[in-house]
Amino acid sequence: MDQDWSNVTLTKSKPFKGKGKAAAAGKGSKKKDDEQKTEAKQPRRKRPDDENEDFRTAKIGKSFSVALQQGRVKKGWTQQQLAQMINVRQTVINQYESGKAIPDSQIISKLNRILGIKLPAVKKPGQNKKKKAKPKSGF
Repeated sequence: MDQDWSNVTLTKSKPFKGKGKAAAAGKGSKKKDDEQKTEAKQPRRKRPDDENEDFRTAKIGKSFSVALQQGRVKKGWTQQQLAQMINVRQTVINQYESGKAIPDSQIISKLNRILGIKLPAVKKPGQNKKKKAKPKSGF
């Protein structure tokens, strides 16, 4: 078996100088540059769904978070200890106490049972308070 080895020489290409080549190439190249600039400046089209979506994190009211914190402190537990009792991470308890996260109903029932208190109902964002209808007097 005879191998055919040949020398390969690699060279660096010359760096692009910008307008130097465009001016040397002629009038047609300037037109292409203008077209490229206008294409780059066109804004991205928005989909109809993008306008209506709200990506902010939902938050809860202070009453729940304050009651949770007071119940935990009354028992003398840290956030870590309470989190271990209900099988969640400590950051979850921290988010509940700071009002940054909304607990689901299962976690609320666990918290009620372990802390021995009744936590206030969670008002989810977007839910408006229902006004009580005043009875009309028929006099």
